[in-house]
Amino acid sequence: MEFFRPDDLDGCARGQGRASGALALAGGTDVMVDINFDRVRPAALLDLTGVRDLAEWSADDGVIRLGAGVPYTRVINELGGRLPGWRWQQ
Repeated sequence: MEFFRPDDLDGCARGQGRASGALALAGGTDVMVDINFDRVRPAALLDLTGVRDLAEWSADDGVIRLGAGVPYTRVINELGGRLPGWRWQQ
């Protein structure tokens, strides 16, 4: 199994191009369980945790861009007051 860990979005595209069928992961808990129980055998893994753009969010003119790698806790903590229905209650 090949393993790619790009550090930018262009590297993601190159990794996908080099290994058709590469399975992208960002954390990997579910993916690793499936691999360990032999439920899936991808040709390659594409680790997205090093891609900084995917772990960031931005707000511009009323539009919020949320990267695919922003953890749920950050969404709640940092955006909970901006997004209706996303308020964290303890």
